[in-house]
Amino acid sequence: MRKVIIIGGGAAGLSLAIGLKKIGMTVKIFEKREKNHNNGLALLLLPNGFEVLKKMGLDREILKKASPLCNFVSQYSNGKQIQSKPMSNLFGVKRSDVLEILRIELSNEDIFYEHEFSHFRFDEYGNAIAVQFTNGHLEKGDFFIGADGVHSIIRKSLFPNNTISKTNVTEIVSLIKAPDLSKKLDNTFIKTICKAGARAVGVLPCSPKDIVWFFQFDETMINFDQGCDDIRSFLIHQLSSWTSPVKELLIRTDFSKSYLWKTHDLNSLPAYHRKNIALIGDAAHVFATFTSQGLNAALEDGYCLANLFATRTPQTPVSKIFEMYFQQRNETAENYLEYGRELKNQFLETQYQIGEVTVPMAF
Repeated sequence: MRKVIIIGGGAAGLSLAIGLKKIGMTVKIFEKREKNHNNGLALLLLPNGFEVLKKMGLDREILKKASPLCNFVSQYSNGKQIQSKPMSNLFGVKRSDVLEILRIELSNEDIFYEHEFSHFRFDEYGNAIAVQFTNGHLEKGDFFIGADGVHSIIRKSLFPNNTISKTNVTEIVSLIKAPDLSKKLDNTFIKTICKAGARAVGVLPCSPKDIVWFFQFDETMINFDQGCDDIRSFLIHQLSSWTSPVKELLIRTDFSKSYLWKTHDLNSLPAYHRKNIALIGDAAHVFATFTSQGLNAALEDGYCLANLFATRTPQTPVSKIFEMYFQQRNETAENYLEYGRELKNQFLETQYQIGEVTVPMAF
């Protein structure tokens, strides 16, 4: 039986592993972080991501955890409303809840934590035969999947000339346990915008008890040292005069748990594989944060590649499967990339040309 090694235990790696296990393949996932590491905090689950979870039979489990977002409201920082409109098939959800729902579909023997990728070992034909981890562990396999995120080491080893680029947008993301605020938001995603441009706050419920909020800003215009440990003072200085709910968020947030995120994107790769090594999720494509497509596209990748493996015959070389995967996913990924850059440029304009604020403009 062929053995697949997946390097990275996020949504892309987990969704792929679930699909491969269902068709009887041997799968092992190696994740560099500890199990409960929580970068990302929460996210927008978009219709394409929810559709994949529905096809996987996990929609009911997600609906138990997520908060449906039925309305979108945009406003200026002085409280003047720009627009209000209904939404559908959009959810706020904690990243940890999504990953836990996916993990439950696998056994504990399938996932290994605190295994950081070091390098591959190759045969004389250039095919990978094993992966070496920094802790000394060596794992042999037949096919290898790089699902190691935005700063993918595996992508760098396969395509050293294709590097991620800064978008000049920085985000500070915070998660608050506040059932009263979650209820008060009433399933609404609120985007508060500085009319002068280059600053915005988003807030949304991500469970019945939790809300996530984020501050986006142009790092070329606002000086904030990435090593600065006083996020609270910085945000109070930037946002203390802004309208509700921003003022209440400043009071109730524990900023020691906030996450500072320097955002990036990546020009399209010429392929998603070399020989028997393929990339999925953020390792394969990186979009500007405004698309909210990180986890959603990762789910699509995992589901797509698993389905292609399900059609594979013993005579079909794995390189053909990887080529088909690229053909099916690349056009969509390029559309997400272009869309993200359009939204980023809109955000970075000196002043917003207000018509309708595009949704999602999210983290």
